[in-house]
Amino acid sequence: SLSSSIVQTGFGTSLTWRLSAYTSASANANYSRTDFVNSTRKDDTGTLGVGLTHQFHPRLNGSLNYRRQERSSSVAGNELHENAVVGSLNMNF
Repeated sequence: SLSSSIVQTGFGTSLTWRLSAYTSASANANYSRTDFVNSTRKDDTGTLGVGLTHQFHPRLNGSLNYRRQERSSSVAGNELHENAVVGSLNMNF
């Protein structure tokens, strides 16, 4: 265990736009600072994302999302650089 006490602070925002009756777009941004109190480690994490959702049928929708995440750390080797594309298709029964 790095620390018996962790303090995390941050903020985030998201926006959604209705492009048509069946399609919407979204964007979000988040930032957090994690302080491992009993150690020297501090992490800063930022995330940006955009996505599209479309309703193909009253019971079928799909989405495509992109996420960029970066974490910097005061301890070497704990950095993170991520690009992710996630697609989904959902059907309700």
